[in-house]
Amino acid sequence: MVEPDGAGYRVTWPALSGSLTRASAAKAQAVRFRCAPDRSTGVRLSEGVYRLSSDGPSDCVLETGDGRSFRFTSRTRHEDSVVDLAQGAFTEWSAMRQDVTIQAVNGRAEPIFSIARSETSGRGTPGGRPGRRDVVERSTAEDVRFTFPGAAGGFTASRIDGESQLFDYGFDGVVRRSAELMRMVDLASEQQRDPKAADIPAQAMLSFVQGLGSRGDRFRSSATYSGYRVTSPQGPVDIETLSFGVDAEGIDSDSGSGRVTFTASGLSLGSMPSLADWALRDITVSVAATSVPFKSLLQAIESDPTSAVVPRLAALLGQAGSRLEVETARLNMMRGSLDLHGSIRADAKAPRGVSGAATARLTGLGPLATFLRSRPQTERMADRVTAVEALGRAVDLDAGTTARDYDIKLGGEPVLLVNGVDPTVILQDAGP
Repeated sequence: MVEPDGAGYRVTWPALSGSLTRASAAKAQAVRFRCAPDRSTGVRLSEGVYRLSSDGPSDCVLETGDGRSFRFTSRTRHEDSVVDLAQGAFTEWSAMRQDVTIQAVNGRAEPIFSIARSETSGRGTPGGRPGRRDVVERSTAEDVRFTFPGAAGGFTASRIDGESQLFDYGFDGVVRRSAELMRMVDLASEQQRDPKAADIPAQAMLSFVQGLGSRGDRFRSSATYSGYRVTSPQGPVDIETLSFGVDAEGIDSDSGSGRVTFTASGLSLGSMPSLADWALRDITVSVAATSVPFKSLLQAIESDPTSAVVPRLAALLGQAGSRLEVETARLNMMRGSLDLHGSIRADAKAPRGVSGAATARLTGLGPLATFLRSRPQTERMADRVTAVEALGRAVDLDAGTTARDYDIKLGGEPVLLVNGVDPTVILQDAGP
């Protein structure tokens, strides 16, 4: 209901409910929602363009297709948005919420997800196709906490900063993103209940690929986590700063490309203080992919969203001649490091379906072997480290340290050669 209110308008929104459904070859994905009534004030900015403002707590319930329900609430909320009636869409929006929680309906009392304060802002313009939008959105969240449903552990972050650019984004993407988010939550919980479950990493990768299809033909996305901690029965992992970014295009075609970047600094494994010198401290990874048949890959995963589809995906990559460039891969420890660069091509004619070459440099292997031999429980691992060291070419560095370099080739017979040698023979001689 819209009523005059001085120079503007007062808008009363009834309780909102609806269902978003997207059919796939495997099954229909449905997300149902209902939200409490709301009130807004509206001000005319120009012909057919209005600014709407709302204040009040959030209270919505989200129901997934498998019978689960989650309640989304916030103690406070302020939203501003600009609606263009000619476009039939919001062109700008911002929101601030405090004490946000997501709680399982008819589940345990404590929330599975909470944010002390969140802010989002964005804008949208008409996309290249009818009903599609180009969207830019930025967000921050403070004091974020997530608990794995049905399992011990979770993660916390003091702050998360994110930015997304979506091109030709449609409303169907909302359904797909919600469904894939719930799938990732389920997989994380399963991994905590059974850390040895071998199939979960493959399923998580499939869900990640499916998530690409929910963001339109092209998108960019980045996020930075500060003060990040993961807890599990195996002990905590602390990361001072964790960042990742994805830039992909051609997702609606079979000739797409993309780049993924990942950095983590200040890692600390609280459960293994004795390995502090050899535990990872910093990670930097940047990989770029070309000739990716995104469209066919997504269709194959939709028809069989299990790890059984992996051979089919490998065949599609081989037929397309997809290539992965490892631009940077650096792992730093207190007393050692790994640097890797290379190129891998999906090759249907290669013995194992891949061919490529890479170069790697390792430092700290000698001191690591000495350390492992000093501990009875790791003494046998020292022989394998020494075998890896023997495979490399010695390179003198500054300050009297020595590195080992490796030229790696894939795709021949044997499938893997390191400095012209089959490494499996040497590693087998070093023992299990």
